Amino acid sequence: MRNRQKRHLMWTLGALLLVLALAACQPEGTEGVQPTAPADEASPTPSGPAPQIATPAPAEAVAGPTPASIAQADDAMVLGDPEAAVTIVEFSDYECPFCAKYNLETFPMVKGELIDTGRVYYVFKDYPLAGLHPRAAQAHVAARCAGDQGAYWDMHARLFERQSEWSRSSDRGDVLESFAADLGLETSSFAACLASGRWDAAVDADVAEGARLGVRGTPTFFVNGYPLVGAHPFEVIEEVVGLAEEGTLGEAYQPTQ
Repeated sequence: MRNRQKRHLMWTLGALLLVLALAACQPEGTEGVQPTAPADEASPTPSGPAPQIATPAPAEAVAGPTPASIAQADDAMVLGDPEAAVTIVEFSDYECPFCAKYNLETFPMVKGELIDTGRVYYVFKDYPLAGLHPRAAQAHVAARCAGDQGAYWDMHARLFERQSEWSRSSDRGDVLESFAADLGLETSSFAACLASGRWDAAVDADVAEGARLGVRGTPTFFVNGYPLVGAHPFEVIEEVVGLAEEGTLGEAYQPTQ
């Protein structure tokens, strides 16, 4: 039973936050909450130089969430078997350092051990935080423009790998075009796409959807509809996926009786 009692104790009342660091980018003024909140109330713990540890909410304040209804993503922005038992949807910001940490350190293991093995269907959603990163949306458009040439995930990785380079540039367009050239893309088509605004509405639609679902910071994940906020290590992602596969993820959000 994979030590069900121990896992239940870890998750009950957000106790997981007592032993694992949780970090996410969020605009100033938003409040941290437990991952035990309903999908339409999820938000990250405060960000800062050091990870924050949240205090679990009282039992009477914790409610089991209803799995969120999430729109189908563009085909270029998904990985894995759509018939997999578990779907993970990531709302992320290419300029958020916590998103970069997750994507550089944890996502390769998620892909190799969960997506490529058929256990997880993975969906990426754009969620540039305009208040923190007012020009980040351009990077999200760049990834979609790369997707037009079959290189969405290559550009996705490049944007996180060289986040400090493009995010600090006075001319991000030139840097993004240099990334496209490095990836072997047809740069004139890429530049035309970047300048055209053709993907702006799609990025805005993801942001609107995330806001409707209660996303207030990045990265925010929905695992079979249940929210998980912050740059968690692989062990946490794998644990949540295991619960979802067993059909007990909803129970893990319930307070101890």
